[in-house]
Amino acid sequence: NKPCTLAEAVTIIATQRHCHAIDFNLGCPQERARTGMFGSYLLDRTHWPLVFECVSAMVTALQPNIPLYCKIRLIDDSAGILPTTKEFCSGLCEQGVQLVCIHGRTRGSVKRRRCGPADLMAVNEIAQYIHDSFPASSIRVLSNGNIYDTRDAMDCLNCSRLHCWGVMSAEGVLRNPAIFERLQVIPDIVCEGRSRVDASGGYDDSNDVYLTSSNDTSSEIAEKAMEKGHKSLISFNEEGSQADLLSLFVEYCMLSEAYREAGGWALQDAYDATKKGVNGGNGAGRQVDVARQHLSWMLGKSGHGRLVRYKYGLVNGGGGSCLTKDGYEKHVHILRDLNEATCIEDLLIIARKCLVEAFPGVREIDHPSNEIQNQNKSI
Repeated sequence: NKPCTLAEAVTIIATQRHCHAIDFNLGCPQERARTGMFGSYLLDRTHWPLVFECVSAMVTALQPNIPLYCKIRLIDDSAGILPTTKEFCSGLCEQGVQLVCIHGRTRGSVKRRRCGPADLMAVNEIAQYIHDSFPASSIRVLSNGNIYDTRDAMDCLNCSRLHCWGVMSAEGVLRNPAIFERLQVIPDIVCEGRSRVDASGGYDDSNDVYLTSSNDTSSEIAEKAMEKGHKSLISFNEEGSQADLLSLFVEYCMLSEAYREAGGWALQDAYDATKKGVNGGNGAGRQVDVARQHLSWMLGKSGHGRLVRYKYGLVNGGGGSCLTKDGYEKHVHILRDLNEATCIEDLLIIARKCLVEAFPGVREIDHPSNEIQNQNKSI
């Protein structure tokens, strides 16, 4: 929350070749954000002058090459949620923010951050206000909240397409890293620069996006897309089998490795190393940390710490480690192995153990690994 420190930080980040924009997160409701006075705790009206000073300092440091984005929540104030949030967004836009992502919930309390569904209609109304108040600018709005799967994302886009430019997902992406890839094969979506599907379905060659009719099954979508050269595993069913989940995680690991080889994880790895007083690595540490989180959510994670539970991986009479062949006996055993994994190969062993090996009748899907790896060389 110090303007000079933030300006210096964004200047350093902007030199990285993978940086296309910088996001100022004013949405975090966690206890550590309250203690450190950042995130959603800067949304209180008393802190607005400081926030606008921070934003101005970062925009000045970044101009003209890299835009500054800002994520916020709905602001609960005595003047009313909608008027207050609109007023705050006006301040951000006046200071030079190019995109505002709005989470459709207020901060709530530390223990009840998600009481009820996000109010996406409120987000849409604020987006319309920004559009009407700054007609000559290119300021855009993202809608955030309730985006747990591809259908949620599609519904949100259709609900807010007149004013919101797109959607942001957090836990939904952790559970399904392909959530946005699959948006390109779900019917009746309007995306900027892309044509809308007609009743019979069609293929938009100019954007390499397959558009389908709502009567297509996932397998039919996959077959049609493959005929057009679409290589991703878009046949994944978000409420599908354990083999589907394993196949998706395998593909994610391949993409993650290609990204690491291109230097994509190196910045965060260097930052972590600096905090520990050691030399930065090649990004492998951060790569494993992120893959660990994906796998934990894909195994049906709920709860935290000692109360964590998993949907997949437990069998009666199972052992306490993935080194055994009879599955896991307790949720904590899965959590322990996940936390102790040191490489992608360890995580793949855990994934196969939880999703396939311990369950008779479940077989791993043949994965077009060579084809996908060859495709990834251009990433």
